[in-house]
Amino acid sequence: MPGCNDIFNETSSVASKGDGHVPPLEVPIRWADSIQKKGITRMTSKNLRTTRWIGPGANGVHEVGGRPSRRQFLGWTALGTTGIALSACSRNNSSDTDEATLTVLDSGNVTADPPRNQVYEDYAGANPGIEFDIRALPAGGDWDQQARVSVQSGEDIDLLVINGQFVRAWVRDGLLAPLSNFSALEDVVGRIEPSVLAAAAVDDENYALPLALHMGVHATVFYHNRSLLDEAGLQPPNTLDDLRDMVEPLREFEASPMVHPSGDPFYNPLLVMWILPQVVSPEDPIQFVDETLRGNVAYDSDQWVEAFDLIARLSTEGVLLPGSGSVTPEAVPQYLFDRQVALVYDGTWSIPTFMDAPAEGYDLHVAALPAVGEGSARPLVAYVGSAFPAEGGDTDAATAFLQYAGDPDVDAQVTAGTQLMSPIPSSNDLLTSAISKEALPFLSKTIAPLDWLWEPEINQEMGSQVQALVLGSTSAREAGEALQATADELRRTGRSYY
Repeated sequence: MPGCNDIFNETSSVASKGDGHVPPLEVPIRWADSIQKKGITRMTSKNLRTTRWIGPGANGVHEVGGRPSRRQFLGWTALGTTGIALSACSRNNSSDTDEATLTVLDSGNVTADPPRNQVYEDYAGANPGIEFDIRALPAGGDWDQQARVSVQSGEDIDLLVINGQFVRAWVRDGLLAPLSNFSALEDVVGRIEPSVLAAAAVDDENYALPLALHMGVHATVFYHNRSLLDEAGLQPPNTLDDLRDMVEPLREFEASPMVHPSGDPFYNPLLVMWILPQVVSPEDPIQFVDETLRGNVAYDSDQWVEAFDLIARLSTEGVLLPGSGSVTPEAVPQYLFDRQVALVYDGTWSIPTFMDAPAEGYDLHVAALPAVGEGSARPLVAYVGSAFPAEGGDTDAATAFLQYAGDPDVDAQVTAGTQLMSPIPSSNDLLTSAISKEALPFLSKTIAPLDWLWEPEINQEMGSQVQALVLGSTSAREAGEALQATADELRRTGRSYY
């Protein structure tokens, strides 16, 4: 089969034939057997014909699964292991929607999440000729690298579940088709909150369709342990000065105000996206970023340097937990659980992770981002969504499936199961989780993540420079100069967006 991809370390295939009966949402996947073959474990699901591949990695067995981190949600990406190969693959590329195999490059392992997996099961059950080949890409910040291999090799991919962060670069490289090409989806697109869609739009064209099926839509927030704050006589900070004023009171509890996983550069643009908008224009920082992308503002200009300096001071003034420059994302929840910090800056995609803690001495809540000065800081919106490759794929069958997944009743059912916010506003009436309901008002105040606007090369360099700022190994001015050098190289080689 031309273009058969052989580098995925996790492949899932869902097929169901039946009378359309809808099983309960909470039905779990039941693994039926596990066999060893050439160093690879193959586990199949008795009821789903789901295949999961787990291969030997650089540090032993590599397995993708568990609750999503920001890395998983905002990347789901490149292979961190070697020695894994899937051999021959086949698909039915029929344009007849009555009989087709839909190949989906997924963000995360949807088959391990019953409320979302139910959508695929129910659709296949109601349409006996439809099968799904769902390939769960591994987690990380280089999701697009692995997906690009499949698409650019000519493999027939019907749907991409792509993070909004990667949309602009894929459009730059001619890899995505606009949703306006698919008139059958007009009603579904019309149900999505317009500001959510606009966040990933390129030249007023939408390319990614967010749904509850894809973990919904998210906003950045400050998680905090209200129990610790109450004991210290503190309130959630409204400003950066409030955050600094928390240092001494929390020191009596052997705690710091906050921690950030700056040991992983992928997470560090979050700090820039919190601070920079308030330095340049709290209400609309997009214009400033656009001017920077066009080369009219330099990354080592005074405003950029001021933002980098404020980030560096989070460490020098004791706001960040000592050692944050080496902290990994996986370690962050435990710092909050163990009361070593009072707050964590993250997104609502992490709600399940931060709720998974002992009740004693821990009372989880969310608050708005602290403002640098007067006014308020605006949260960021984030999501992954279905997108169509620019070439290939069974668009008729894929469109029919998205019409089903975007039906208000189906989207609401998934929202009720995941308890994560949906981009279809009516679905959020079914939120019962206290923490999700607490976060919901922030969704209406969001702006597009600035790292959805930057070139991926800028985003990567920014992550490294912010890590150096947190570690104290570079200055704010030097960080700006390094970014400007990257921007100059992109423009010289024709890789800049402008």
